[in-house]
Amino acid sequence: MLKTSIGLKHFEDRGLFRLQFRLMREAGFDTFDLDLAEQPIRDLFYDPDTLERYVGETREMLEGEHMELYQAHAPFHPYVYGDPEKTERNLRDIRLSIPVAGKLGVKYLIVHPIFALMRDRLYRHNDVL
Repeated sequence: MLKTSIGLKHFEDRGLFRLQFRLMREAGFDTFDLDLAEQPIRDLFYDPDTLERYVGETREMLEGEHMELYQAHAPFHPYVYGDPEKTERNLRDIRLSIPVAGKLGVKYLIVHPIFALMRDRLYRHNDVL
């Protein structure tokens, strides 16, 4: 059976998250994709009590509507060329996103393993074309 999905953002802003959820549900979407890549969400990984509360609220919302989170996006770009501290933080955030996705009942967690240097070179190459 074909399902329609749409991306949900702003997990950390509960009012906006609920509004998006309601509007998307009313629009007829069957499932949602969750973006765990935005910095405010990543900051929640380091606040376990708040994160646990938000996860519980989200699960209740989903179960109340007989919905599921089909997939989620882990934080993007784990490797940052020339910045080992940012690389380590990004890798740590990706690792921390895995149990969060599991607690939310996400079926698939998407990881984007691209090097920032490769991305920058690609963009410059495309600009030339």
